[in-house]
Amino acid sequence: YGPTYSPEQNALYVNSIDWCTVVKLGGAETLEHTPGKPFLGSSNAFGDSDSHNKTGWLTAVDADSGKILWKYRSSLPMVAAITPTAGGVVFTGDLEGNLLAFDGASGKILFQKKAGGPIGGGVVTYMIDGKQYVGVAAGMEGAIMQIKSGPAAVVIYALPLQSGKR
Repeated sequence: YGPTYSPEQNALYVNSIDWCTVVKLGGAETLEHTPGKPFLGSSNAFGDSDSHNKTGWLTAVDADSGKILWKYRSSLPMVAAITPTAGGVVFTGDLEGNLLAFDGASGKILFQKKAGGPIGGGVVTYMIDGKQYVGVAAGMEGAIMQIKSGPAAVVIYALPLQSGKR
């Protein structure tokens, strides 16, 4: 899950998976493969079924020192793209379907909104006629993380302009 860099904050932002599992050694006869499911070569390929052991993090790291600036813990793995902005806002999404906006310096959540499905793909920002927009790909399925959703969609949010600023 690709990290991103913010020159304004001189920080790297990294989404990650924190997932406990047990890998057991054994002969080929102990391995099972179900057609249509990923085969990872482990008798416990999908890890511990306890959802408390499947979490995620968004971590901000100082690009010069490597010091962790802040961390956000999610209840599920974090696999979406991360998009920092020149205004110091960092956008990403989670597998619960939330588009998240953070203050890039402090890690404070500025905005959280359900986007209609798990977010595991792109988050982009762009401007048209002086108005800022954020687009997010929502809806995905993943056998390894046991994620299912309805149809995928691209959801666009328009950001309000602050008075006196463009």
